Amino acid sequence: MMNSQFAMSSSIVFAACSLAAAGALQAPRSPPTRRTLPHANRPTQKKGFAGRESLGDPRFQDDRSKAVYDCTRWYLLRGGERNGVEAKMTDHGLGLVASADVAAGEAVLTTPRAWIVSAEDAPLYLSATRDDPAADLVTETAAVSARFVELEGDGMWEPYLAALPTAAELGDVPALWPDDEASGLLAGTQTGRSRAELLATWRSDLEAINGRRRLHDPSSPEIPWRQWRYYEALVMSRGSSLPGVGYAVLPFIDLANHDDAPNAELRVDEADGYCASVSLTAARDLVKGEQVCSSYAGGEGPMDALLSLQAFGWLALGDDERPLVESCSVDVAMAIRSDDALGEVKLGLLDAAPGGGRAVLTTTGTSDVDDRAHAGALRDLLCGLRLVSMDEAALTAEILENEAPEDSPWALGERVSDANEAAAVQAGSGLLRRMIAASDAEFETRTKAGVAAANASPEGLRRATLARATAEGERAALCTLLALLEGRPE
Repeated sequence: MMNSQFAMSSSIVFAACSLAAAGALQAPRSPPTRRTLPHANRPTQKKGFAGRESLGDPRFQDDRSKAVYDCTRWYLLRGGERNGVEAKMTDHGLGLVASADVAAGEAVLTTPRAWIVSAEDAPLYLSATRDDPAADLVTETAAVSARFVELEGDGMWEPYLAALPTAAELGDVPALWPDDEASGLLAGTQTGRSRAELLATWRSDLEAINGRRRLHDPSSPEIPWRQWRYYEALVMSRGSSLPGVGYAVLPFIDLANHDDAPNAELRVDEADGYCASVSLTAARDLVKGEQVCSSYAGGEGPMDALLSLQAFGWLALGDDERPLVESCSVDVAMAIRSDDALGEVKLGLLDAAPGGGRAVLTTTGTSDVDDRAHAGALRDLLCGLRLVSMDEAALTAEILENEAPEDSPWALGERVSDANEAAAVQAGSGLLRRMIAASDAEFETRTKAGVAAANASPEGLRRATLARATAEGERAALCTLLALLEGRPE
């Protein structure tokens, strides 16, 4: 959703906001994806697998079209500015289309700060309980989701809320898949593990939010899990972290679709050092009739499949109209075993690594030079994942295999030696081989689950197709990275 100026690292990197400074919020570990703009309809340059079909003339032919029309009026009446762009149904789903030629650099949409749904505008009960020792911390995404729950009863926001995708329309996002079905379709995959981690975070968020509500007002009803999961998925698919704003959803701007080569980008407009508004600006000259798109991945190039499926519920389509995984991630943190006594220390080392966070590396499959750079980045990262005792270095392979003495004194190593680099290659090979083996071991489980889902409903068939494509893409990326790390032909 954002341009390179605002692009985040491979982990979640959130701008600090006033509530965070006051101890009311904490930055989450999950989901292990970058944050970008809106509900994923179909991209323009590369078709997306999912999203709505064209409904023709948007005005009043169905409830969705009327909702978009009402949302447009609401946006303009609330001080939003529109220049040469309109929301309408296209061949790629609901999106923004240039209604006139627009010069590069001009803003096509400007959303006032007052109408941005931000973590800074979290419900009163969060700020009121921030100093309570019994209050649990909540993530910024949870604060935004809690704000959406409150907005349900606010008539001023009704036209915007009515234009948002329903739970059914977000149904291709894995976090909203039926749990039993998802456990089979995604067995042994990074996407499956990421989904489980994401849902665990959302449940923790909900427990903390409901706890804060009770502390503020014991009579407050609890937010149910079904409602909460929908809003967390909505915020994940439409939210963005911006300087001076924090984590937020940008009304009307969030209608922009994704394109690998975006023609629009975000800009924070400041006044007296504070955010006054956020604009969607033309990255190049726009021609009347073309769709106005941002990049959900924070720049040009194919989107990581783990991101596109997990956060938005779609994969690109290849020339044969089948889902295509052009890019796939490898998360080193997933190699750390649950019984590892030093697991938290290792996660801390990964968090402190260059690039930050959960160490998600990507093989694009488009350039041998790029892929070798990723293999080198994995090696360098593993070189830093080691503990140094008073007398000797515990090499990377030993750390990943949980062979370091639990009671040994340790400190962070600052220098990478040749021996450590060799151990890093060994550790990286072991990591990738384990991930490949874990995927292969669950192939039959995924196949049976796919057949059952496909026979159950059209939605199940779509989820099965997405799951199969991402599993195949993950394995291909792992094999490519393994070959490059070991310096042998693919």
